Parts: sequence; structure tokens; C-alpha cells
Amino acid sequence: RKVIDTYTSAEVETANTVTTLNVAKAENEISVEYANYETIVIFWYQKQFQITTNIVNQEGGIVTGETEKVIKGQDSTKDIIVKANSDYVIESIKVNGKEIDYIENENQEVLLPKFVNVIEDKIIEVKFAHKAKVIVKFVINNTLEDGSIEQIEIAEPKIIDGYVGKKYEVEFANIKNYKAKSISENAIGTMTLEDIIVIINYEKIESGILVKYVVKTDNDQYEEIESEVF
Repeated sequence: RKVIDTYTSAEVETANTVTTLNVAKAENEISVEYANYETIVIFWYQKQFQITTNIVNQEGGIVTGETEKVIKGQDSTKDIIVKANSDYVIESIKVNGKEIDYIENENQEVLLPKFVNVIEDKIIEVKFAHKAKVIVKFVINNTLEDGSIEQIEIAEPKIIDGYVGKKYEVEFANIKNYKAKSISENAIGTMTLEDIIVIINYEKIESGILVKYVVKTDNDQYEEIESEVF
């Protein structure tokens, strides 16, 4: 039986003696007749397509169920599971060059849907990328007695998770009783292997409320020791 690329043998028939060789093709199948002095042997073939995977960076994760051959018009049957390693994320999954949407389950795995009515080869390209993050800090500047400046955080830092090579942009955040003054130059950029720290400077907004700090004297009077405006 002759092996024909991209076809799979389906049936064998025999017939009476013929002295010629005939090849017949249909849309999705091909038959070949081999003649000898006594019989004709007919091999029937069906067109099949291959599903393969390609991982852009092998250290980033794994793909299971990598290869499958599917007869034309039928559905794929094998599960294809994509999983990133602990320090990596799935950056993209493409089928024949076109990016597809996907959902990670609780195990941080992606089970790809089966291919229905396959009429072409399918090449699945998976790209993993190393995890990265941007840390945004919200601070006010406080001048010390020696003239130096210390930064005091006025809110919990914001963490922006992503991956190496991903674009990011940090915007001002509203914080009660404070007004944003400036933001560091790296507020827009591309994530790197090292954490990126973005600083947003604020100043306190005075509300016009005067608060006095007093102590009670011996003659039941109150003596102001300090005051400030909020």
C-alpha cells in the first residue's frame, strides 16, 4: 500500500485483470489502481489535515496534546491545554496567525476549544512572557529641619500586573483631601524584568477648618498650645 502525503488509506478493493494504471481524484479523496497480469488492487484514500503547536519560548510553559491528524470535514478530538510556568504568563494564543480569546481556569490553564469541520491545517502558536509589574506610590514631600526632603506615602501603593514587553500608562488618582501635583517621567513605558516604580506627588488641600489644641488650666480656663488649618 502506497503512502500518500496528507491522505489516509480508507479501503482496499480488487478487480479483474487490467493492464493500465488509473488515478482518480475527488474533492477530499483519491484512489489509485495498480494493474498486474491477474488483478487490480484499488486503494481508497481520504484527505486529512494536521493540527500542530508551536511554542515561541519553551521555558515559559507547556502545551499538551500537541499533534493530531483529522480527516477532512470531521472534528478534532484531542484536548489541547496551555499552561504557563510560575514566573510566566500567557501573552497570546494564535491559530493560523490570528489571535484568539481565551479564559484561564482556576488552575491557570487554558483548555482550547475543539476544531469543528476541519478543512485546513491548524497551526497553534503560543507565546509566553515573563511576569512584570509596575508599583505606583502616592506621596507628599515633607521638608526636614536640615532642609532635606522625605516622601511620606498617603495611600497604599497600586500594583499593575503584566509581562515583560507590555505597554503601560499610569494616570493620576483621586485621593480625598489631596491634590495631585506631579508624576514621575516613567508614568508611560514598557514593562521590564525589574519592577518599575512610579511616583505621584500630592499636596494637601486646606479645607478652611481651624483646629485648636488646648489644655485646661488650674482656674478652669483653656489655654491654646497649637493650632492648624485643614
